[in-house]
Amino acid sequence: MKRVEIFWQDAVTHSELRLLEDARDLPPVIMQVLGYMIEETDKTIVIVGQVEATDREDRVCADVHVIPRGCILNIKEIPNDS
Repeated sequence: MKRVEIFWQDAVTHSELRLLEDARDLPPVIMQVLGYMIEETDKTIVIVGQVEATDREDRVCADVHVIPRGCILNIKEIPNDS
């Protein structure tokens, strides 16, 4: 598994009342995540933040992020410290 750092644009919601004119100028939020890439397709990248530390094929994981490719701004591979 590759360790990666991904920056992507995400939707953001503002629930308070505001003028329509002001709402047009609200930008999406830029998110950053670090994790292990477990799947990469033409449409999405899947990374996890935690992986069970065994050699079993049926390991468990947590903190799953499924990121649409169209939202991704940058992917940087992080070298494994061995």
